Amino acid sequence: YARWCERTAANHRLLLDLVSIVFPKIRVVWIEEKEGWYFSIVDVAAVLTEQGTTRGASNYWKALKSRLKKD
Repeated sequence: YARWCERTAANHRLLLDLVSIVFPKIRVVWIEEKEGWYFSIVDVAAVLTEQGTTRGASNYWKALKSRLKKD
């Protein structure tokens, strides 16, 4: 969703601030060379599954990744 804004430092900072406010527990970084946003999948899993700990989210992601590889 970062593609909708122009490629300026101010817009990237604004979007990063917005993501930090809406999803404060999700780590996110902009990689300039690849022109893309990168999110921590474990943090996303923790928020979506309402996991209380990073360990629980990590275990969830591990099981999901294993199931996806089988398909």
